[in-house]
Amino acid sequence: MGFTGKVPLFREGHIVTNDNQYTLPSFLIIGAQKAGTTSLYHYLIQHPQIEPAIVKEVHYFDEQWRNGVEWYQSHFPYLKFTESITGEATPYYLFHPQAPKRVYHMLPDVKLIILLRNPIDRAYSHYQMMVRRGIENLSFEEAVASELERTELIYLQMMADSNYHNGDLASYSYVRRGQYIEQIRRWLKWFSMDQMCFINSEELFTNPEQTYQKVTRFLGLPDVQLEQYEHLHEGGYDDKENEAIRHTLQQHFKPYNERLFEYLNVSYPW
Repeated sequence: MGFTGKVPLFREGHIVTNDNQYTLPSFLIIGAQKAGTTSLYHYLIQHPQIEPAIVKEVHYFDEQWRNGVEWYQSHFPYLKFTESITGEATPYYLFHPQAPKRVYHMLPDVKLIILLRNPIDRAYSHYQMMVRRGIENLSFEEAVASELERTELIYLQMMADSNYHNGDLASYSYVRRGQYIEQIRRWLKWFSMDQMCFINSEELFTNPEQTYQKVTRFLGLPDVQLEQYEHLHEGGYDDKENEAIRHTLQQHFKPYNERLFEYLNVSYPW
């Protein structure tokens, strides 16, 4: 079930191979950031048929693309058993404008796992992380109001130029990252819906066992019961924060959420 064989060396438009044996991931958790990717990956790598990557977030298809496929391959174990698989979880992939094309050219048959969280809670959790890291010094309301000015030109340039990179997009895209329908449609230009598993993050948080079984079955693995489902990281919206900005964000996200629910034929309590 893992990818084994000759290493494909992709360079923006063509593939060549060398003779090194390799393992590449059978699945990617591509997002969303602050939506439970750390917890889900922690659960998955406890399955006896899933071998972990060296690190959870490899960031190859977004930030480390120029390091080459052999660098990427070095982050994964050699799979001794054909029934075993490996994968990684980089939540920036879902949002990154160039990631879908890059993933497709290297891993056209990969399975994609996408966690979707209430975009307001996601945005505030993202903001809190930037504050803790010393990257953000504005209030949440100020940061939301400044997002377009900070990121729009960067986003457009990254859409147009596959070689351009600017970390400010990842840091300050509090609102845009929650416009999930735009990102999913971009991925669906390259991958089929059958290759995607969508998870409501609130379901992962409240019923991790059921969510875990859903994902392992999507990956074609037998059911395994874990001893515990420890919740890791994330963080929520502080009710003491200004409710005016929450109302503003509810109004902003409403049409995006409605389009998302219709597109996926789901109904999440957002």
